[in-house]
This record gives sequence, C-alpha cells and structure tokens, in this order.
Amino acid sequence: MLHTTQTYLPTKLTKGVAQITTIPNFFGSISLDKQTVLVLFLGFEPERALAVWKHFNPVKTITLITNPPRYGNLNYLRYAEKNNSYLLSQPSVEVRNVPADNPYAVRKV
Repeated sequence: MLHTTQTYLPTKLTKGVAQITTIPNFFGSISLDKQTVLVLFLGFEPERALAVWKHFNPVKTITLITNPPRYGNLNYLRYAEKNNSYLLSQPSVEVRNVPADNPYAVRKV
C-alpha cells in the first residue's frame, strides 16, 4: 500500500504529489523477477493517481471506483470517471466497481 503526500494550497485543497512512499506494514514483498500490477482507488485527485501510475510503470493496473456511490450520489461517479479519463483510457488499465461502505467486499474484487 502506498501513500502520496500532498501539498496544500492556500485554499487547503490538495494538489500535486510531494513524495510517494509505502505505508509501514502494508508494502508487501517486492520482487524484481515479477511484473508489477498496480491497484488504485480513484476519486477526486487524478494528478496523484496518475503520478503513482507513471512512477511504477505497471504492466497491468486495476482501478477501483466506488459504485454504487456513497449516499447514491451519481455525480461522484461521473466526476471520478471524468477526472481520471486519461488513466482509464490506457489499454493496460481495468476498471472495477467496489462498494463505498463495505471494505470487506473490496477484497472479493
């Protein structure tokens, strides 16, 4: 699992990526003999998702978008897909829908 440290603008909105680091105890084992598969949760920060994708240059990417969206807000779903349209249009990227309020269901995806 990776964490991208954001930078803050005067308006307190996140923008950009200051660094890409692993989260302690969630990084798994890294093997140079195996190909990289990246799993990303997508939402409102497409620059950060794209930066991680470019950094790792995976052979396959599985993107997760919460659908059905929380509280039935279909605008969220459209916004997430539109914001991440460049990443989602890449041939090695697969989109999977995950429930917003059930973390245990995500592991079945």
